[in-house]
Amino acid sequence: MARQMTNPRMGHAEHKRNHYRCVLEIGTSVEEVLHPMFFMNISGVKPGDIIECVREDLSGMIVLLVRAADRTAIKTGIVSGAFFDDELERPEAPAEDFRTEFNVQDKWRVVRISDGEVLTADLPSEAAAKKWLTNHRKTIG
Repeated sequence: MARQMTNPRMGHAEHKRNHYRCVLEIGTSVEEVLHPMFFMNISGVKPGDIIECVREDLSGMIVLLVRAADRTAIKTGIVSGAFFDDELERPEAPAEDFRTEFNVQDKWRVVRISDGEVLTADLPSEAAAKKWLTNHRKTIG
């Protein structure tokens, strides 16, 4: 007969352990985080707890399992995650080259910012002007 789980050994995770999140300074290495003295000043941590370690620039995250804890040290092991040493390329925001605006004579219109030329006018709503502008941008590439 197969071994069976008993009720005292099963329960909601949030009732059985704590889940912490720490934000690491940029440049903090995995070796530093795994050192038993790293979390020494944090109270209330006990074996079985989980600690998420996220770098403040989001260049990595590791999830740790607390394996042993006392007043002098906290021993942890990596459950999952990675730290990335490459630079994250952030897309540049496109320059604003057009704007939608309301004019009493023209209702809603689209204006090119560089020279102030009205590209289209008499649109019934701002949503219609933005839709026209979206289509125009697709056309001009």
